[in-house]
Amino acid sequence: MKNSLIIATALLCLIMIFGNAIADEGFRTGQVYESESLGTVHYNLYVPADYDGSRPYALHIAMPGWEGLWFQGLEADLRWEYLPHESNKYVSDMIVVSTQLNDWNYNGASQAIALTEYIMNEYNIDPERVYITGYSVGGETLSRALELKPELYTAALFVSSQWDGDPQPLVNARLPLYLFTAEHDSYYGADPARRAWQNIHDLYINAGLSEEEISEILVLDIRPDNWFDETMAADPERTGTMYATDYHGTGMLVAFDEAVMSWVFGHGNTAQKTADAYVRMTFADGTVGEIRDLRDNSTTRAFLDSLPSQITMNDWDGREYWYSGTLPYDQESVQHTYAVGEFTYWCGGWVTAYYNTNDDTVIEAGSVVIGTMDDTSVRHFQNAHGTPQTITFEYIQASE
Repeated sequence: MKNSLIIATALLCLIMIFGNAIADEGFRTGQVYESESLGTVHYNLYVPADYDGSRPYALHIAMPGWEGLWFQGLEADLRWEYLPHESNKYVSDMIVVSTQLNDWNYNGASQAIALTEYIMNEYNIDPERVYITGYSVGGETLSRALELKPELYTAALFVSSQWDGDPQPLVNARLPLYLFTAEHDSYYGADPARRAWQNIHDLYINAGLSEEEISEILVLDIRPDNWFDETMAADPERTGTMYATDYHGTGMLVAFDEAVMSWVFGHGNTAQKTADAYVRMTFADGTVGEIRDLRDNSTTRAFLDSLPSQITMNDWDGREYWYSGTLPYDQESVQHTYAVGEFTYWCGGWVTAYYNTNDDTVIEAGSVVIGTMDDTSVRHFQNAHGTPQTITFEYIQASE
């Protein structure tokens, strides 16, 4: 069992480092799941405002350190940890569950798994975008959960912790894992993360994977002290009010590292799909076109989630073909001009294929580019002479 005095001291340092508690930022707090075998599981829940159940969303299961466990009190996890608050900024269509488990042993790991499955049943969740993160003792819980049921998750982030579980099931599942810690973590040190990486690496070697293949799914990232100092100094209002002094509590600053967060939450996302992936458009007369250069935005993800589908598109003013549909969009992806060949979502509620000469028309409502049509598709629309086009859309992976 952990030395409570040491952990309490680390918590005090954490409070000194980060200053004021973090706001809940839209979380539904005080949620409970009653399990017949595991008892009451406490958690806090964030559901994006645009979630309506019509399409699958990603899921992030966040497991806090000792300071966020249930016995610390309601919302203790949200007051001191950044991962639950920041992850949705990397994947906008994602439900976030911040757990407040009873412990960090196998009971806690089983609770985390049961809660994951419960949320997946209660909400429309994309099973290929289910992420799990664990900081400090939450990382220990994560290691045990990935021993018990690694196939449930898409990728994992292990932060400032030690590996307690059997890594073989994780290796069998080929689950992408990112291990992050400070060189001088004041509680665990960096050696437990090094040992975990080495053990898992060796198991992959025994399984016949090459170094290149291993590097794609297993990363060890040990940061020097100055990275934490500079990260906090660059934006103290966002990351905390004092410089790091113990380099354990500050491990949660990983939430502000775009490269790490994109690596973890990119698995299963449009951004991680091969550049050779595309959308195939099969017209009623047998003509086959393609939409390539698929963009990394919530609109594209929602469009891809709707496929395969067969849609009738109508001509508009000799410039574009369209069909009525509602997709989510992020304001930063909106543009107010168009170009021939763009396949877009018009924010007023149309999916649009532009096929004719660009003009100076301003798209007042704005549009979001999903991808770029090939010349075959553009010519087909140009030659359709305003006739409605029934098209079958299919998402094609590179291997197909």
